[in-house]
Amino acid sequence: MAVPSPRKEAQLEGGGSTDYPWYSPKFWHGMGAATWLGLLMENRVAVSPTRLRIFLTVSVLCGFNSIGRL
Repeated sequence: MAVPSPRKEAQLEGGGSTDYPWYSPKFWHGMGAATWLGLLMENRVAVSPTRLRIFLTVSVLCGFNSIGRL
Protein backbone atom coordinates (compact mmCIF):
# COMPACT_ATOMS: atom_id res chain seq x y z
CA MET A 1 0.00 0.00 0.00
CA ALA A 2 1.36 3.42 -1.00
CA VAL A 3 1.81 6.03 1.68
CA PRO A 4 0.78 9.53 0.55
CA SER A 5 3.68 11.95 0.47
CA PRO A 6 3.50 15.15 2.50
CA ARG A 7 2.24 18.21 0.68
CA LYS A 8 5.03 20.14 -1.02
CA GLU A 9 5.08 23.94 -1.08
CA ALA A 10 4.59 25.50 -4.48
CA GLN A 11 7.96 26.95 -5.44
CA LEU A 12 8.45 30.11 -7.46
CA GLU A 13 11.01 30.31 -10.24
CA GLY A 14 13.37 32.62 -8.35
CA GLY A 15 12.87 30.81 -5.04
CA GLY A 16 10.32 31.59 -2.38
CA SER A 17 6.87 30.12 -1.98
CA THR A 18 3.28 30.81 -2.95
CA ASP A 19 2.03 29.62 0.46
CA TYR A 20 1.70 32.80 2.51
CA PRO A 21 0.70 33.04 6.17
CA TRP A 22 -2.79 34.46 6.70
CA TYR A 23 -1.38 37.65 8.24
CA SER A 24 0.98 38.41 5.35
CA PRO A 25 0.08 41.66 3.53
CA LYS A 26 -0.69 41.26 -0.15
CA PHE A 27 0.18 43.82 -2.85
CA TRP A 28 -3.42 45.05 -3.11
CA HIS A 29 -3.30 46.19 0.53
CA GLY A 30 -1.39 49.19 -0.84
CA MET A 31 -4.02 50.53 -3.25
CA GLY A 32 -5.93 53.73 -2.74
CA ALA A 33 -9.65 54.15 -2.13
CA ALA A 34 -10.46 55.31 -5.67
CA THR A 35 -8.83 52.24 -7.21
CA TRP A 36 -10.44 49.86 -4.71
CA LEU A 37 -13.91 51.34 -5.15
CA GLY A 38 -13.49 51.22 -8.93
CA LEU A 39 -12.63 47.52 -8.77
CA LEU A 40 -15.58 46.82 -6.49
CA MET A 41 -18.00 48.64 -8.81
CA GLU A 42 -16.56 46.94 -11.89
CA ASN A 43 -17.15 43.53 -10.32
CA ARG A 44 -20.47 44.46 -8.69
CA VAL A 45 -18.97 43.81 -5.23
CA ALA A 46 -18.78 40.08 -6.01
CA VAL A 47 -16.62 38.79 -3.14
CA SER A 48 -16.10 35.12 -2.49
CA PRO A 49 -16.69 34.10 1.14
CA THR A 50 -13.19 32.62 1.20
CA ARG A 51 -11.76 36.09 0.41
CA LEU A 52 -13.81 38.02 2.95
CA ARG A 53 -10.79 38.66 5.21
CA ILE A 54 -8.85 40.24 2.35
CA PHE A 55 -11.92 42.25 1.31
CA LEU A 56 -12.29 43.69 4.81
CA THR A 57 -8.61 44.48 5.36
CA VAL A 58 -8.23 46.15 1.95
CA SER A 59 -11.42 48.13 2.56
CA VAL A 60 -9.98 49.50 5.82
CA LEU A 61 -6.42 50.07 4.62
CA CYS A 62 -7.32 51.81 1.35
CA GLY A 63 -8.56 54.82 3.32
CA PHE A 64 -5.26 55.10 5.17
CA ASN A 65 -3.35 54.69 1.92
CA SER A 66 -5.33 57.51 0.28
CA ILE A 67 -4.72 59.84 3.24
CA GLY A 68 -1.04 58.92 3.31
CA ARG A 69 -0.73 59.67 -0.39
CA LEU A 70 -1.79 63.26 0.18
